[in-house]
Amino acid sequence: MQETIEKKKLYSKYPYIYGWGRMMGSQGWYIKNQLLLAKEDNAPSDAIYRNDDGTWSVLSEVVSVLNCEQVIKWAEEVSNAKPR
Repeated sequence: MQETIEKKKLYSKYPYIYGWGRMMGSQGWYIKNQLLLAKEDNAPSDAIYRNDDGTWSVLSEVVSVLNCEQVIKWAEEVSNAKPR
């Protein structure tokens, strides 16, 4: 039960990581790993994925409006995410 609560907190804190992962067709284990890395790194709340160099890409860097809308749609499933 504690694991479920922690998981919900991570999804709520970093909804765009979940949204990006869903849009990209990532496996659940990969999205969970990205969420754990975000927690460990204290990533920005609008982070979408961790780059190989350890920096975080964020929602505002997504160039495609359609991709951005899709990420937000998926993110809203796990929180009350609003675009920044």
